[in-house]
Amino acid sequence: PYAVLAVMAFSTPDLGPTGEVVYAAVTYMLLMTAYTAINLPYSSLGAVMTADGYERTSLNTYRFICAFAGQLLVSGLALTMAKRLGGGDDARGYQLTLMVFGLISFVLFMITFASTKERVQPPPGQRASLGKDLKILFTNKPWIILSSVGLISFVMFALQNASVAYYFKYFVGNEESVQLFNVIGSIALIAGLPLSKPLAKQFGKRNVFIGSSLLSGLFFILLILPDAGDIGMIYAFSILAKISYAPAVPLLWTMLADTADYSEWTTGRRATGLFFSASTFAQKGGWGIGGALAGWLLASFGYVEQSAVQSGQAITGIRLMISVFPGLLYMSCAAFLAFYRLDAPTCRRME
Repeated sequence: PYAVLAVMAFSTPDLGPTGEVVYAAVTYMLLMTAYTAINLPYSSLGAVMTADGYERTSLNTYRFICAFAGQLLVSGLALTMAKRLGGGDDARGYQLTLMVFGLISFVLFMITFASTKERVQPPPGQRASLGKDLKILFTNKPWIILSSVGLISFVMFALQNASVAYYFKYFVGNEESVQLFNVIGSIALIAGLPLSKPLAKQFGKRNVFIGSSLLSGLFFILLILPDAGDIGMIYAFSILAKISYAPAVPLLWTMLADTADYSEWTTGRRATGLFFSASTFAQKGGWGIGGALAGWLLASFGYVEQSAVQSGQAITGIRLMISVFPGLLYMSCAAFLAFYRLDAPTCRRME
């Protein structure tokens, strides 16, 4: 269904202006529902393929290296493929492009399904009880801390992502550079991801996450310093921020697996899927809040939609939205993680 709905969402039947909007909304909602139905168990797999915390870190590192590589391929190829396959018909080009991507995704998902094995099982005799598991979930302090960190992180991502186009258009003066900026950021993330496991082994997952939050947040804040012409400095601070942030990406999901272990260790019940899905719900909420916050901030700084020139106050606001605000938000995650107590000795005892 996911591959089919992807093609349907990028198809354009002749239904009239209102019908086409309804069709787009319905197919997109169905597509995201199918995506969630795949992504939640997929995200949880690392927690049940092995009980070893560092192997989980490895699994999540490989997962995100490939995820960002896929993101690079799509962002780099989609427009070109749509133009060539469509032969001047953009609607047809996108439909054919999604047929190719849909087929590739289906094959890769089938390989994932056929080649993974769940080794960590719920305790024998455990019966499903959503009420019990929800009660355990919301009294699990490590999970509450990580979900709060996930929510704040995604507010930060959404706010910064929504600001990048405005930053390059109105401050830098080169709107076309946005794609290159995003591509280089993804490459920096991929470069920093392999640091996750060795750093976690050396310093502990929580400490690496705290260090990543503080250092990456600092580099984001420093983006306020470059002038419009200091392109090299803009890219340098962005690359340093992304490399510093990268080790925390697999660690968040590895530490969520630890909270599921903690639940079983302290209560005798295991609900890995619920722990991951509820945390993902918090992250999606953060993404929504961040997107809305971007709009509110733009309005408060006096941004005028469709205007070719913005006031100095609006441009200052846009600069703050891509640097200081997200930097401070991400640094605040360290304060939450200071109360996270599942350190390496505790995780070894649980294992």
